[in-house]
Amino acid sequence: MAYELKIDQNELFEAKIDVKGAKLSDSFCRLVLLSEDWNLMFEGEIDTNGYVEIPIKKLKNLLNEGEQGSLKLEVVVDDTYFVPWSDTFEVVIGKTVTAEVKSNKKKVLKEEKTTVQASVIRGTKLTSKGTKSKTSSTTIMEALQTVISRRYPTLNESAKSKLVNSIKSYIDGKQLRK
Repeated sequence: MAYELKIDQNELFEAKIDVKGAKLSDSFCRLVLLSEDWNLMFEGEIDTNGYVEIPIKKLKNLLNEGEQGSLKLEVVVDDTYFVPWSDTFEVVIGKTVTAEVKSNKKKVLKEEKTTVQASVIRGTKLTSKGTKSKTSSTTIMEALQTVISRRYPTLNESAKSKLVNSIKSYIDGKQLRK
């Protein structure tokens, strides 16, 4: 069974080691975490009785739930390197929240609608050479876009576009009076 590494909370890795032929005071330890994307090292302490404590900070922004890798305890005693323990790990989330719905009563929501008023602004007509300048509906659309942008600055671009297109469809369906 893999070591469960909780990424959403601080952890304390604890172990007991037995060192023979050397002083524990001249020793140090670290926990090495090897994953596909990261190699992380956490330094710890060994007390005089051989108890190892290595704090592990939250790893929420580094590892993802379900990610796997290897974990090993490294101990250096009198300049000699040992790996007295190693295992695989799997990243889990320590805190979870579940909900059970007890009722399904529908609440009536009042829907507020935004209304827009526009005045017709006449565009220019055909010139004597027969070339077109801006049509009335084009001028109206430009004026309408300006009014909507100024009057409703919090509307997102998609909502503004839908509103302008709806009014354009209405205008195109009617003949403008001259």
